Amino acid sequence: MQLKEFHDRIKDERDPVDEPEVTDLVAALHDRWSGEPDAHDYDDSALVITTQSVRPDQPVTTRVVSQDRLDELDTSERDSVDLVAPMDLELDMVFTRPKGFVTRIVHSGIGTQAGIGDQAWSIGFLLDAALSPQDAAHVQARWGSSDPDDLLDIRPMADIVTALLSGWGEQDRSNRAQRRSAARAPKKRPGNPGGNKSRKTSPAS
Repeated sequence: MQLKEFHDRIKDERDPVDEPEVTDLVAALHDRWSGEPDAHDYDDSALVITTQSVRPDQPVTTRVVSQDRLDELDTSERDSVDLVAPMDLELDMVFTRPKGFVTRIVHSGIGTQAGIGDQAWSIGFLLDAALSPQDAAHVQARWGSSDPDDLLDIRPMADIVTALLSGWGEQDRSNRAQRRSAARAPKKRPGNPGGNKSRKTSPAS
């Protein structure tokens, strides 16, 4: 019951529990249980999690459409599609990027060394975190269906989840690169609104 409550909290965008909080909590527990409370210079006081939302900005959304549904869309609607699933899966849904800790869990759960059970659990975990309750329930019902004509099983879902994680990771790297580029930009010196200008040299005589 407590594990389910924890999972529900880390999947909830309005809940402040995310990767930094969980990392600090685990590190603090390790230090206290190991008898080395000063190992990482953690404060020995109780860990406090505020009620402020960790997602004040607009969430990142990704519209996923399978090829059969894409063919039914008009040109203007196709512009809103971010990811095309190359199978007749009858999918058209919007994924909302979950908090960082969720993506870390899913990354490890769908790795090449993970068993089929871990992969299935991780994919289902992401579906619950990134889809609306209606879409998540729809996919889970189809996934568990015994209909041999329904092509939606673990392999195409794993491909979709991998592509989603890759796309979100590329956005992270792009944002970090932009921030680093802005930080490296030359600053204008006070009193010199035109920036640094090269000095003129006299022509050689």
